[in-house]
Amino acid sequence: MKAHGILMIFAWIVCASTGILVARYFKRTWSNRKICNKAIWFAIHRTLMACVAVLTVISFILILIYKQGQWASKLHQGEYAHSIIGIIVISFAFIQPFIALFRCNPQDHYRFLFNYLHAFLGFTAFILSIAAIFLAMFFPHFNFQLNKEWAILVSWICWLPIIFIIFELIEIYFRKYSTSNSFQANDRNGNQQVKDETLENENTIRKDRIKGVFLLLHIIIAVGLALAMIILIGEAK
Repeated sequence: MKAHGILMIFAWIVCASTGILVARYFKRTWSNRKICNKAIWFAIHRTLMACVAVLTVISFILILIYKQGQWASKLHQGEYAHSIIGIIVISFAFIQPFIALFRCNPQDHYRFLFNYLHAFLGFTAFILSIAAIFLAMFFPHFNFQLNKEWAILVSWICWLPIIFIIFELIEIYFRKYSTSNSFQANDRNGNQQVKDETLENENTIRKDRIKGVFLLLHIIIAVGLALAMIILIGEAK
């Protein structure tokens, strides 16, 4: 049971959150660099979400072994609710890689269907993972001292909207800044166009650096909170 909790926490707090941020806000970052002939953002996103899927399936097998294949009893409402939410999360995490394997070409007319379905399943599983962690705090098996666990969980729940808002504000700011400084071609000479293109490149580099700093900050916070929760799980009797 402890191994199940540890793997799930690492998978969904560290890997899933980082993978979602990279996919949403870094598609145009490092555009000229590739890993294995794939865009960096895609390679990172695919690796992280593959880890989520693998760790989730392993943790599911572990809890099946612990429970000897038996479903949680309805008499224990917290465990039963956790099991229902958990199986949804596991199902979505298992399905996602197969959906991605059969995605159509980015220029395909119906590509938007994959984009919406992939995003919906991913975000739904991510939100439900938070609910599952919340319910696990009340398990009598762990006998948690709730003050510590609540502090970690509340910190995580508060940090998530903050980091998403920060990235949205960065995108909005540089979008408006780019629009207000967009070049107007000079009919008499090309100096203005060259100048504006240089300014646009500088703004892009600055935006990428700022986003990189906040991504690193998110990873540090996510890893820190995950480790704190993992330690408490390991110490639980």
